[in-house]
Amino acid sequence: MTKVRWHLKHEQFGSKPWAVQAEGMRRADGRPRFGQFMEQGLGKTALNLNEFIDADEVDLNVVIAPNSFMGDWPLAPAEWGLDFLKTGSYAEGDEPYDWDCGLYVYGHETLRGSEKARNHLAWLLKNRRCMFTIDESTGIKNPQAGLTKYVLQVVKDAVMVRELNGTPLVLNVMDYWAQLRVLGELNGVNPYQFRNRFAVMGGFMGRQIKGVKNEEELGRLIDGCAFRALTADWRKDLPPRVPVTHHYEMTDNQRKHYNTMMEDFYAMVGDDEPVTADMVLTQRIKLQQISSCLLMDDDKVHWLEPPKKNPKLRAICDLFDYTECKAIVPYFYKPSGAMLYEAFKEMKLKDRKSTRLNSIH
Repeated sequence: MTKVRWHLKHEQFGSKPWAVQAEGMRRADGRPRFGQFMEQGLGKTALNLNEFIDADEVDLNVVIAPNSFMGDWPLAPAEWGLDFLKTGSYAEGDEPYDWDCGLYVYGHETLRGSEKARNHLAWLLKNRRCMFTIDESTGIKNPQAGLTKYVLQVVKDAVMVRELNGTPLVLNVMDYWAQLRVLGELNGVNPYQFRNRFAVMGGFMGRQIKGVKNEEELGRLIDGCAFRALTADWRKDLPPRVPVTHHYEMTDNQRKHYNTMMEDFYAMVGDDEPVTADMVLTQRIKLQQISSCLLMDDDKVHWLEPPKKNPKLRAICDLFDYTECKAIVPYFYKPSGAMLYEAFKEMKLKDRKSTRLNSIH
C-alpha cells in the first residue's frame, strides 16, 4: 500500500491523517484531475491543503467557494501548521501575482456577477502554476449556468484540478454531468446525451428526472475519477466529534455599528436616533442583534442591511443551494424568524420533497 506523505499538524487532531484522508490521498496520487466527494466532517479541507503542499508542480492553490464559505479558507493553513503560506481572497488584501506559494479564494457569487473577477481568475490559471480547487462543486451542476460554462472554459489552464463535494450522493443524476466534465470525463458527451443514458424520466410530458438508470456504469465512471466517502463508512476512525463550522464576514455597515456598540455602548441607526446599552448584558444582546443585521429598541426594529446583503441569511441559503438535507434552523429574534420564513418561501424550499424546515424560537 502506498505510504501517504502527511505535512499537516493540528493542535487538536495531531499530525497523522485519518484513514479516510489517507485513502483520499492514495486514490488521487498522480492524478492531475480528481474529485474528493466526502461528506461534511471527513476532512476535505485538510486533505486539499496536504495535496497542495505535497505537489511540486504547483505553487498557488486557487479556490472557488460559495461566498459564505470563503472566510474559512484563508484561516485553514495556519490552523493546520502551514503558517508560511500566504493567503488572501479576491478584492481583499494582497494580489497573488508574484507570491512564492499561497492560497487565494474567489466566491461563486462574485464570479457569477463580475467579469473583472472572472478575468482575474483566468489570468492566474494561465500565468501561474495553479492547483484549481472547486469547493462545493455542486455549485457548477447546472449545465446552462454561466458559472458552469466559465469553469469548463478555464479549467484547461490549471496544472491540477480538485473538486470538493460534501454531498457525494445526489438526488438528481444531472448534478454529475458538469462535475465529471471538469474532471476530464465525458468528452464529447453533451448534457442531453448524459441524461438519456443515466436519467429515468417521468412526470408531466416525461420531462422530470425521477431516478437513475445504468447505475453500475455511472458508479464506475465516478469512481474512476473521484473518491466518494460517507461518514457512516468511516465513523470508527473519526474523533468523537468533528464540528463543521463556517466563518463569515460582517458587512462594513454591520462592523461599524458592532465596533461602536462594543466600545461605546451605543449605535446610531439614524441621524439622531441612538440605540444604547446601559449594562454589559444588554450590550451583549445588542451585539448579537447586530451580527444578525438588526437592532431592536423597545418595539422598534432597525434593519442594518436588506436580506440580500445579510451575511447570515446568505450563508444559510448557500447551505440549501449546495446540499440536499433536512435542517433545523434556530434563530433568536422574531424579526429574524420572519425574514427566514420569507427567504425560504422565495427559494420554494417547502416544495422540495427532500427538505423539511423547522425553526426554533
